Amino acid sequence: MPNDTPRSAQRSSPAPIELFKDGRSLPNAARFWNAAGGGRDAFHIDRRLFYDLDAKVQDLISRERKARTLSDASFAALVDANRQFVHRASAYLAGQLGIDQYIDLGVGLPVDDHIHRIVQSINPDAKVLYVDNDPMAVRKAQGLFESSNSHIRVVDADIFAPKELLHHEEVASFLDWSRPVAIFATATLHEHPDGTTEQLAEIMRTYIDHASPDSCTVISHFFDPELPDWNDAIQTIQNELHSGLGRGTFRTRAEIEALFPNQRLLAPGVVPCLHWPTSADDQTIWIQTCIAGGVGQKCPPPI
Repeated sequence: MPNDTPRSAQRSSPAPIELFKDGRSLPNAARFWNAAGGGRDAFHIDRRLFYDLDAKVQDLISRERKARTLSDASFAALVDANRQFVHRASAYLAGQLGIDQYIDLGVGLPVDDHIHRIVQSINPDAKVLYVDNDPMAVRKAQGLFESSNSHIRVVDADIFAPKELLHHEEVASFLDWSRPVAIFATATLHEHPDGTTEQLAEIMRTYIDHASPDSCTVISHFFDPELPDWNDAIQTIQNELHSGLGRGTFRTRAEIEALFPNQRLLAPGVVPCLHWPTSADDQTIWIQTCIAGGVGQKCPPPI
């Protein structure tokens, strides 16, 4: 009989870890991504997880000869692919679709240009609302962004509790939800420690149902391309992330597409981040294509 279990469920994952109260004894997702992106806000334990994971990626690529040189082999290449996707999608939404309101679900610890720098370079009046519930991330974003820009707000809230977040006073008043809003969930949905694809799709449905027609969602997510040669590598990376952070699930293209309910996917659909909106050159290496993204748009109701 065929196995109908989703691929993300078929891949085994260690049990989620318990965080110690001091916040420094075990890695933290926001600090890990800061370390992987070249930031300076991570602790030693976060950098150690990144270096250990990076070493495993280098070993995988070196042994399987999936990169031209060892210097090509880096988990940071995946992080950079995601960052470039966010920049291109932000510029597209502001420049081509004219959206001037943004909510970023999971700002993390800033490393370089965030959404507001891209969209406000196109429309200085664009509003950006950043959300996170990591205390360090919230304080950092408030200090860097809010103090010098009246078109930015930072809210301390749980992105995986959308009903509560959408009723937050700042979220309800700062953005005009009767007009199109761009909802970013980039490299965050795979951070849910135990959510199924169906649960994550329902979370995103709550956000898009609250938004007006022509609103958009931008999603990027760890990607399993379902290629037999990559199975062991994907499993190794996922196990390392789950062992260190208690999260970091890879999903297939179909599973990521399911995270865009009640929307039409804008061309080219869900593709590796480096290939959105057009394919990258032939220098692309496999680790860069292990994160995929897409942009969905809420259609107006039928007349």
